[in-house]
Amino acid sequence: MYHGGRFSDNFYVGGDMTYIDYVDKDKMSMVEIGWMVKHLGYMDGIILYHYKLHGPSNAMTLLQFDDYPLVIYQEEMDQDLL
Repeated sequence: MYHGGRFSDNFYVGGDMTYIDYVDKDKMSMVEIGWMVKHLGYMDGIILYHYKLHGPSNAMTLLQFDDYPLVIYQEEMDQDLL
């Protein structure tokens, strides 16, 4: 998980990357992501989560709904099969 950086011209710059192990991809949700963020030391409040799929596009997409983590995982798997 990348954190502590900022957006500049639609690119994420600075910050840190932390690996979080033992995450069940079938149970991933916004609640799980919130727990991870809290574990990294960020306090409660409004936090916007963004993601980027592997590939040629650098577009960042806002994570909006609870089922998005599973959708993202499936899209990654579909791209790997191409």
